[in-house]
Amino acid sequence: MHFSVDRLAIDITTQDCEIPEDERARLQPSLSALADEVRDFAEAGLAVRVISHPRSERFKVDLKLKLPGRTLAVGEDDPYLDTALRRAFAELRRQVGAYKENPDREAVAVAQSRATLENGVVAPEGPR
Repeated sequence: MHFSVDRLAIDITTQDCEIPEDERARLQPSLSALADEVRDFAEAGLAVRVISHPRSERFKVDLKLKLPGRTLAVGEDDPYLDTALRRAFAELRRQVGAYKENPDREAVAVAQSRATLENGVVAPEGPR
């Protein structure tokens, strides 16, 4: 499933399970809070991977957040999907806070420049 919240591109994949509708609704505030945290970074992207392990009756949640100059990664597992998701997002927000205190300034500048160029490009008009 591909979508975006604000400017944060999000890709959610599952393996051997589906995320129930009520869990997707509970996931929205975490996605919105994360999008708010990274709104000042150009080119932010989040990959969410949820894996069900039927034999151990556990869920594995992997989050990868691409930021300029760095990719933050978190993995959590738990018998309950909502607990694994909640812990993973809490840890990712902690890592984002640490990154914001010491970002890769050169990579941030390059990403901002690229975003500015993409927003400012105007296609030429045809002959009159």
